[in-house]
Amino acid sequence: MIFIRKLKAVTISLFLFFTVMSVSFASQSSYLIKINSQEVNLSKPIVEKESRIYVPIRIVVDEFGATVEWIKDTKEAIIQMNSGDQITFKLNDVSVLLNGERYYMDAPTIIENDHFYIPVRHLTEFLHANFQYNVETKQMNVSTIPLHTIMPGETVQSISEQYGITVEQLKVRNKLESDELFINDQLKVVIPSIMQSKLAQNFSEEEIELLAKIISAEAGYEPYEGQIAVGNVILNRVNDSRFPNTIKGVIYANNQFTPVKTGKFETIQPSAQSIKAAQEVLAGKIVVEGALYFFNPAVSKSDFFYSKEVVKEIGGHRFVK
Repeated sequence: MIFIRKLKAVTISLFLFFTVMSVSFASQSSYLIKINSQEVNLSKPIVEKESRIYVPIRIVVDEFGATVEWIKDTKEAIIQMNSGDQITFKLNDVSVLLNGERYYMDAPTIIENDHFYIPVRHLTEFLHANFQYNVETKQMNVSTIPLHTIMPGETVQSISEQYGITVEQLKVRNKLESDELFINDQLKVVIPSIMQSKLAQNFSEEEIELLAKIISAEAGYEPYEGQIAVGNVILNRVNDSRFPNTIKGVIYANNQFTPVKTGKFETIQPSAQSIKAAQEVLAGKIVVEGALYFFNPAVSKSDFFYSKEVVKEIGGHRFVK
């Protein structure tokens, strides 16, 4: 079947993804790893950086028989998976092209010891793999998920229910333009997490970036929930007739956001976490329903803010409507 191959590199990455503590390299001897019920030895290097586990592209594609092309001018690595997927990663970037569609990871690619590394969690999803980890026994079981072969009488609805995914996810993952299926065709049924939020919305790359930038500028040091909340305020304004009806219009409205007023906003590079927050907001995640303003009570004493109804306090911000 497709994908039934050695998974040594993925094993190392997945194993450390769940066992990483405060050190960059963990001892391998005390862990039992089984791939498709077969025990394997850990021997490939991995890297931990900022609580993320990375694996070299070359090692993984070699293990899976995929191909990789390095584009020097653009600093991009193009991987051709044997599932038919083509994935393009760019150095020091959180964006990724999956079959021509742009998505965003929660951590960027990096260079380590002259090797191109990518976040292992995202890569393993592209490899159509599943896993289980037992913290007490330190045993991890990794299993590949075969493509689904369409049988007579099956529908997109029945297949999506079988794998616990939505019809929309199944169709987008396999680029199905209709509900029509053909017997013996094969479908990908593992949905990469990078696709989850984008499937629920139709915002442009510019809008995602703008929202991520204002989240970084206003709440970069706030709890993640607080970053979601700032994004909620922007969208709440978009949907309120008293404010501009676009993300760009709301952000650049006169005298509304200090980073925009001072010009700092233009130099902001959105963090991976702020991009993830923006995606979740655009996908419909709400933590401060109806909030139209936020402020820091320790700094601002404006009667305007204190006259509003409090929705919630998160970190250093108070959200009001």
